[in-house]
Amino acid sequence: MLRALWYMVVLGVAVYVSVWMADHSGSVTLRWQGLRVDTSFAVLLAAVAAIAAAAALLYRMWIYLRRAPARIGRLRTDGRRRRGYLALTRGMVAVAAGDGE
Repeated sequence: MLRALWYMVVLGVAVYVSVWMADHSGSVTLRWQGLRVDTSFAVLLAAVAAIAAAAALLYRMWIYLRRAPARIGRLRTDGRRRRGYLALTRGMVAVAAGDGE
């Protein structure tokens, strides 16, 4: 219940900020190396948010790829351990059943 309330509050704040930005539009002019870009502040803010999201995604992908070898090794170790326990269990069941072979 608390999560739903928190979600509604965050959503309400986002809607309020979006409406306020639409009502109070401003202009931004960027000049860099002879290039001039004229845009509104809301578009600039959206572009910065998109670039930040892309950077965060690339960072997470880098971490995922960097940890992949250790994860693969752990999976192999867990598989060997599982097969070993399975062999031990089958052996104990066979001994308990009187099947020595």
